Amino acid sequence: MKYPTFLKQIRFLNKQQDYLVLILIACFWVGLLSVAGTLTSGYHLTDNHEFININNTLAFAGFWKTVSGIENYYFQYRFAPVLFFMRVLMVQLFHLDFLSLSFFWLLLTILTSWLLFKTVNNIGFRRITSVFFTLFIQVGYQSVLCWKLGLGETWGLLYLSVALYFLSKFYLTGKSLYDWLFLIFIIISAACKESFYIFGPITLLVRFYLISTKQNTSFFQTLKQSKLFLAIFITYYLFHFYVAFIIIGTNNIPGAFKADLNFIKWIGFLERDLIFKIIVIGLVLLFASKKLEIMHIKNNKQLQNLILIGVLCILIIVPQLFVYSNLGISERYYIPFTIGLSLVVAYILDQL
Repeated sequence: MKYPTFLKQIRFLNKQQDYLVLILIACFWVGLLSVAGTLTSGYHLTDNHEFININNTLAFAGFWKTVSGIENYYFQYRFAPVLFFMRVLMVQLFHLDFLSLSFFWLLLTILTSWLLFKTVNNIGFRRITSVFFTLFIQVGYQSVLCWKLGLGETWGLLYLSVALYFLSKFYLTGKSLYDWLFLIFIIISAACKESFYIFGPITLLVRFYLISTKQNTSFFQTLKQSKLFLAIFITYYLFHFYVAFIIIGTNNIPGAFKADLNFIKWIGFLERDLIFKIIVIGLVLLFASKKLEIMHIKNNKQLQNLILIGVLCILIIVPQLFVYSNLGISERYYIPFTIGLSLVVAYILDQL
């Protein structure tokens, strides 16, 4: 057998397995939401109560005037232009047809799961680990994103997963197109909700780390190579900050940005979730495993990676606590926590 032919067969088998994972993800969400009844049970009245008003406005004002009116109205409270644009677009496409809206939301959920799976799989995690990573992010208190229509976190997570997928493709191929697409979708995600604005700098750190690791260069050398990229990112983030926090301000956002500095309460947010318990058990198993002998040079890299991922998890979680802890971290507000914690779980599972 010729070597190139063998490589083609490997790639074919990999694609077949990826398609199988996609089918399993689709079956999981269709089955879960069908059994739960959310596909056919009617509107759920959390951030979608304005659909009738949008539909009525579209009837006499048209699409762009409706978008302008919605954006101007919410500009009093928060800067999330992509979220409000997508709400109007959804009603423009599906009107008040609940079934169509629900199945569209189902497709968004499946797409998000697939992109999250492909992201971590592309950067080196095993398929089974990548599947668990995806499920830990989306299943739990936070699964309201999959059936409550119009939530900003659903759009934010979708665009974040698109951005991370392109980052993983850039890591694999080195093609600059993927890098710029990553930047575009990070900016779009930031314009969906405050919590995803916070994600931007963290994903940038991940980008620099992945590039420096692959190219075997220092972190600062990677920064120098990315001057234009970094300049565009910082320019947008300063603009967003100025509009959202200086012009609009944070006092008008109901409940958010009024941090409750209560460490016992913060630990409670984490402790009640299954993922946190899995991390604790996983760490015990990992350090007890013969596969991780800390004194062995080869395995020191595993420990270093675990520490880096743990730091990344903290960088994701702590800012979200300052933004939303006063509201009570539950349901959709739990998404940033599950992303941070799922990174730790995925790495532990991958090592075990």
